Amino acid sequence: MNSLRTILRPGVSRSALLIALGIALCGCDQLQGKDRYEIKQDSAGRTIRLDKQTGEIAVLEGEKLTPIREEADHKATEQRRVAAEAAAQSKLESLTLPITRPPKILQPIGVKNATMYTMWRDGKLYFKLGMHPAPKPSARSWGLGLTRFRIVFTDLAGFNVVDEPIPIASIVSVVDDSGKAGDVNVNWYVPLSQQAYESISDWTITWLQ
Repeated sequence: MNSLRTILRPGVSRSALLIALGIALCGCDQLQGKDRYEIKQDSAGRTIRLDKQTGEIAVLEGEKLTPIREEADHKATEQRRVAAEAAAQSKLESLTLPITRPPKILQPIGVKNATMYTMWRDGKLYFKLGMHPAPKPSARSWGLGLTRFRIVFTDLAGFNVVDEPIPIASIVSVVDDSGKAGDVNVNWYVPLSQQAYESISDWTITWLQ
């Protein structure tokens, strides 16, 4: 800057002024040219380009130039995606493990102890139900391969998630040594979405109405 002030003083020749401007322009061109960038390798063996003028660092792969910040954002996005997929897979695997639901006393149908195990897989709710003693018989015959009972699963708000009649084929009566019917077991499944299964908080067995 001082040199330019000197050049611009009165009495400086036009030729000297042109020479000074030429030197200044050459300096600017030099900043914009090949000396502006420094190419080297980082500790990971990647080719790195440093912009001496802006301070920007970018990864050079062939003809592709990726700023470090953009690369970091891409890696962070990919890591989040992988983590989300892993979490979803872990959740799916956990749903296939049997859950022991709280046992119940079903007084209306004469059951003193009812146990329930559930699991979810491939879009279906699987459940195993045990009732002791066997439920009271019903005076009403339903036919059509159905029992006189219905299984009900509800969410936290008390809304029905599942409400289905239990088919006869899914029921097994357990008899004692004397041949007398004692406990009743149910092993069945119903189609149900993952979201609906995860919303289940309670269950019961009732008569068909």
